[in-house]
Amino acid sequence: MTHVTRDDVVYQLASTATRSFAARLSGLFVSDDGDTWRSAYDSLRLTAPLATLSVLVAESGRRPWVFAGCNGGLLRSGDGGTTWESCALPEPAPAVVALAASPQLEKDGRLFAATLQDGVLYSHDHGAHWRTGNIGLIDMNVLCLTVSPGFANADFGTASIRSK
Repeated sequence: MTHVTRDDVVYQLASTATRSFAARLSGLFVSDDGDTWRSAYDSLRLTAPLATLSVLVAESGRRPWVFAGCNGGLLRSGDGGTTWESCALPEPAPAVVALAASPQLEKDGRLFAATLQDGVLYSHDHGAHWRTGNIGLIDMNVLCLTVSPGFANADFGTASIRSK
């Protein structure tokens, strides 16, 4: 890997059937064989590393979506991590530290993002646009999240996010 230093830890790993991704301080890296790694952001032509705090691979139909959470942004790729686009986040854009997808992503397009200082964000359109969803959340520093397997059957009229 390029730009690797002693402090360049791996924050998160995710895989498709044929590719693995590693979110690192020096960026998002991809491997097709598990031995050699390269920047997944080559198509962005960055002049400096883009610190990546989280990565999510979500299958939706025939194509795997890849999402990369950064400090102040979120990127998505609809072609398995070859090309990237920036997602519309509430301003100021937070640090996105964890991501989760609905078990029925293809049908409902729902994704969730844990952030530092801004709580939970959600999307209904495969990550193109995001909104805050913090009803009942006491601490806005959310470090991880998951989606219940029964999410599709949840009653959102009475559901709330719980914090301890």
